[in-house]
Amino acid sequence: MKTTLLRCAILAFTIVAAGCSTGKKAFEKGNYDQAVSLAVNRLQKDPDNDKAIRTLKQAYQFAEEEHQTRIKEISASADIYRWEYLINEYERLNALAESIRRCPACREVVGEKPKYVTQITEAKLKATEARYAQVSNY
Repeated sequence: MKTTLLRCAILAFTIVAAGCSTGKKAFEKGNYDQAVSLAVNRLQKDPDNDKAIRTLKQAYQFAEEEHQTRIKEISASADIYRWEYLINEYERLNALAESIRRCPACREVVGEKPKYVTQITEAKLKATEARYAQVSNY
């Protein structure tokens, strides 16, 4: 009975500890979007959290660079579905920018970030045209 209770307690502790991820750990694993999200959450609760400020500075820069690199690679590809992939990348950049916009402390750290509304609209139009052309060829 005691061993079962002890095992349950250890299991519960392990689950809780695994769930308490930090932005720095996410950053170190290359999960830059998640690192930004976790740092933003921390800064919304504690605007003076130095660790979250440092993490946000680094993670946002890396996340933005990663998405911009993917956008360049996708744009250069001949994949007929590239427009959908571009939409996804621009929407992820917009989500990052929106998370910063809703956090005054975060805006002080990384500044205002652009939204990619025009690029998304254009990519959606191109995606529609590509899909239509694909269906028309059958």
